[in-house]
Amino acid sequence: MGNSCITRREDDFALSFLPGDGPHQAVHSIRRISQSRFIVGSGGFDGIPDLMAPYGSRAGSVRQHIRQMLKFVVQNYDNDAKDLQKRNVLFQLHGLSASERPFLLVIDVLLDEVPIDHSLSSSIVAMVICGGCLPTKELLTDFMSLLGLSTPSSETRQKNALTAVAAFAGRLSGALSDWLATDALLAFVHSRLARLCPAAVSEAGLRPYREPSDPGQRAERLQVALAAALLLQTFMHTFCEPERQRLLGRLSNNSDASACRPSFVALLSELEWRFGQSGHGPARQLSCLSTGLLDGYLRPAGRLSAWLAEPAVSSRARVCCLLSPTESTDAVQILPSGLEARSDAPGFETAVAACSVGVGSGNCCRWYFEVTLVTAGVMQIGWASTDTPLLRDEGLGVGDDAASVAIDGCRCCLWHRGRQDKRRYRWRRWRVGDVVGCLLEFSANQQQQQQPQSAGGWAAARFSLNGAWSSAGTAVRLPAIGAAYRPAASLMASQQLRFNFGGSEQPFRYRPPVSASTSAIVTLPMEFAAEASGVSSADRRLLGLPWPLAVRERRFNLTQTASPTAATCIVCVDRPGDVRLMPCGHTGLCRVCSARLSACPLCRVELAGFE
Repeated sequence: MGNSCITRREDDFALSFLPGDGPHQAVHSIRRISQSRFIVGSGGFDGIPDLMAPYGSRAGSVRQHIRQMLKFVVQNYDNDAKDLQKRNVLFQLHGLSASERPFLLVIDVLLDEVPIDHSLSSSIVAMVICGGCLPTKELLTDFMSLLGLSTPSSETRQKNALTAVAAFAGRLSGALSDWLATDALLAFVHSRLARLCPAAVSEAGLRPYREPSDPGQRAERLQVALAAALLLQTFMHTFCEPERQRLLGRLSNNSDASACRPSFVALLSELEWRFGQSGHGPARQLSCLSTGLLDGYLRPAGRLSAWLAEPAVSSRARVCCLLSPTESTDAVQILPSGLEARSDAPGFETAVAACSVGVGSGNCCRWYFEVTLVTAGVMQIGWASTDTPLLRDEGLGVGDDAASVAIDGCRCCLWHRGRQDKRRYRWRRWRVGDVVGCLLEFSANQQQQQQPQSAGGWAAARFSLNGAWSSAGTAVRLPAIGAAYRPAASLMASQQLRFNFGGSEQPFRYRPPVSASTSAIVTLPMEFAAEASGVSSADRRLLGLPWPLAVRERRFNLTQTASPTAATCIVCVDRPGDVRLMPCGHTGLCRVCSARLSACPLCRVELAGFE
């Protein structure tokens, strides 16, 4: 249920359209079916009447109301108790953003309102922007001018500006995506990365970099550099192949105009090396993003992929269990260690271990693993059965069915059967660097308990935060017989964590307690689970490949077994959508609907035909 906080129900509200003076002065009003008025905070606001006022004369009043609504969203983004109020506020913001000029006003306020250290800042910015009107060339031009990249601004506005560009890039495709990667934007991204790379700057003959003495300023600069690296990664993932190759040529350009500054490859290489030993936080994320960019797109001559480098290969060979590239969802990134996962996709991505645990008749055992938080956003960490549905677009992950359970320290609850359980959460809200312990205990006594709900008995799942364990009475019960469980974690966008499955090479930081009923049972390391489950040869071979190659091969295997039936047309939802539009190359339409269009419905490029 990771994205439940951004869902809108259309049956709660109605949207009416009032024609304005022109296409850019169109005013969308919002009429709530209920006649009650919604109040935000102690001051409150009459949001509906003011947002219905014509844009321009009351711009100051509208700006103030937008600021209040955005503050409410930021403060309560992960508070499910105020889900209905958030839907109301978001519906008003999205209704106001349906025309271009008010949309730019919302973005302008948004850039200053999201705190720079908010763990869910990228999700908030993307959520507001993705609810606005479809971008046009005129809107993108005005948007880039609004960012003011060439003028001094606060670190908060700089980070949010880069995050906003990444959100727009996720909405665009085809020729329009190239409008975002302007020379001014790439120069700004370069300067934000160069501030953290004294060696690369000195080698280029520029003035040596001086790191600020204020720890707060250093942390803010690190956040801005992280947003810059995330923007580059978004460009690489969302651009079509021609635009991507053109961008790569610009990034590696060594013309006279860029010879006086270090290349992007030099900057990313230093960031990878400088922050490679960081355990958590933005520094760790920046190093991992630099590794991914260098491995997948900007690999310098003579560089060996981080997946194939000797330190990564030897470390994967020493650990007792790894994350599975075939069982995890497509968009989750598994880092070269095989134990660390990251997600930057808008869906709810899940990383799953390449081993499963269970219990046979008459056996008694306990299974345990730890997770170190690199970020502290929305994540659901725990145990998932082999039958747990992992549907990222629907927000279904670990803890969203009867045979899985997860802890969520960002929203301070446990997840089971798709429901929150705040009563069993006994800890503070988790922070970067915290260690989460996950224990699954099968015992003979539990197997002998014949419950009406499950003839095979139950297993008990318990959690800890930095060694502080929940009591045995608050354990969550799972079916013990007929189910195989795997360590798993579901992550929202821009979240990252590192697994620890134990063993002699990587001992646990916090051992689980010994209960009175199972005092003679010793906690088994996960290597026994790996031997018992038998990691498939396909998994072992994919774990030795660089992650992009493993994902590409997995997708190829899926297409080989997929149904050959073509998808239906996205317009008429009747005839097969087997037409490719030219010159943009978008697909998904039938021949009848394509013949009636003058422009692509996805990127608005003028059509020259179809095939």
